[in-house]
Order: sequence, then C-alpha cells, then structure tokens
Amino acid sequence: MYLKIWEQGFEFIEESLTETSLGVEDATAIMDNVADDMMTDIYQLFQSQGRRGGGSWAPLSEKYQIAKLEAGYDVRILFRKHDLVRAATVRGAPDQTLEVDESSVYLTVDLDYAEYHMTGTGRMPARPWIKFTESDKRHWAQMIADQMIAPMKRRRYSTFSIFETPL
Repeated sequence: MYLKIWEQGFEFIEESLTETSLGVEDATAIMDNVADDMMTDIYQLFQSQGRRGGGSWAPLSEKYQIAKLEAGYDVRILFRKHDLVRAATVRGAPDQTLEVDESSVYLTVDLDYAEYHMTGTGRMPARPWIKFTESDKRHWAQMIADQMIAPMKRRRYSTFSIFETPL
C-alpha cells in the first residue's frame, strides 16, 4: 500500500496568482476607481467650503458677496459660475485633463485662476480646492489592495487530500 498526497491548494495558488497578475497588468481599471473617488472627495471639499479634513476657506468679503449676488452668480466660495468645481469633479468636463494609467492619476484643471485659489495672491487668501486626508490615502491603498487580492478571495479551496491505494 502507498499514500498519494495531492495538494489542491497549489493549484488554487497558481490559478489565483495568474488571475491576480492579470489584474495588476490591467491596473488602469483600479486607478479609474481611485480617480472617481478622488473627484468625489474634491467635490465634498467644495460643498463643505473647505472644511472637509479640517479647517475652512477664508470667507469672502461682504462687498464681493453682494457683487456676486447682484450679478446672479452663486455666492458660495469658489462656485461663482461653477467652472472650477465642474472641471475638478466631473469626468470629461471642459477645462479638465484627466489621465489615468496603471499606477497614476493626473488631474489638471486648465483654468488660469485655479492656481491662484490654491496658493493665494497678495490680495486673495489661499483656498486650496484639492486637499486629501490621510484617511483618503489609506482608503485608496485599500481599494488597490482589495482589487489585487480579489481573485484569491473568489476561489474556494481545500487543503490536502490523502488517497490510500492498495499495492
């Protein structure tokens, strides 16, 4: 009599690693999800008037608020005609360049005044409209990790099978 030990787990591991490597090769889809999440976070920052993640944007002067109101513009900070918020948060918006590849997300807002709001000027305080928290960064890392190990989680496997066979 002899024993034959067959490890189904090895087959599982090999198949799962192959699936995982294919997912890593097509990591652009994962980064697309990260880009969407980033733009949602930016939108929440606009909606909270800079309070998301702590702090807030400097208020507008009363004179400027009145001028915006009289001209029919949105009186919220950085919402004047909605061009900036749209370019930063809506895929394919005018004045936006969004490039996503297997390892990066590049979001560019092509509005002359966007940088001035981020950094401020001698006459205008900075109102950074992109601000990510450590929690955001951990969330994106988890999104990436979850996508990479998803194939392994989908598979069911058993450990050892032992067969006794008569000689």
